Amino acid sequence: MRFLPNFKGYDFFPPTLRLPFMRFKGAALVASIVAMALSLAIFYVNGLNYGVDFKGGTLIEVQSKAGAGRYQPVTRQAGPMGIAACKSRALERQPTC
Repeated sequence: MRFLPNFKGYDFFPPTLRLPFMRFKGAALVASIVAMALSLAIFYVNGLNYGVDFKGGTLIEVQSKAGAGRYQPVTRQAGPMGIAACKSRALERQPTC
């Protein structure tokens, strides 16, 4: 043990420091209960928000070079391909700059 330095450690807080944090245990308990009740109330009112992560699907954009195309045949042809919930709609023309 001759090669180890004589390290006594370091006190982050001095030993004479007295923090009376247990004096606030009642107020902290009340604040915790109020926060839990508030979070449960918000959960009950708003419900769960699954966000974008739980919404799936595929978006396929088709553009017609010959002007305005008909989009109803796209919905009919998607059925035999195994696409059950196919929705198609015409998009408005975007202005060109």
